[in-house]
Amino acid sequence: MAIQFAVALFDQTAAVVSSMEDDVVALLALDANQRGLFSAGALNTTTWQALASAPDALGGEHWLLAYEGNRKGWLQCPTVGTHAFFSVLEANQISFYDPTRRLVTFEGAAAAVPGGALGAGYS
Repeated sequence: MAIQFAVALFDQTAAVVSSMEDDVVALLALDANQRGLFSAGALNTTTWQALASAPDALGGEHWLLAYEGNRKGWLQCPTVGTHAFFSVLEANQISFYDPTRRLVTFEGAAAAVPGGALGAGYS
């Protein structure tokens, strides 16, 4: 949501997110960082870079982070160019994360219902 609405994120958030080893969380955080949503230097990418730099990064559970982080220039995965499968993906500019995609918005979705009233449990 922070990316969607360009909301600045706290340094404490960066610290918590930096400790996570979830590929999707890491990619979103790296994207948010590139967009300037974290203050400079707040996001610690050391763990993610270590995961992407591992010799078997593309064959392990963090292949998405390693490949896509490298593809976007957020991390370096030195084995992409020599890997039998991922070098073909890279040569064909295949990506699994598109930072230009946005949520679909529904105009008027938050508008009041004509003649509607909220029940007693809503205030």
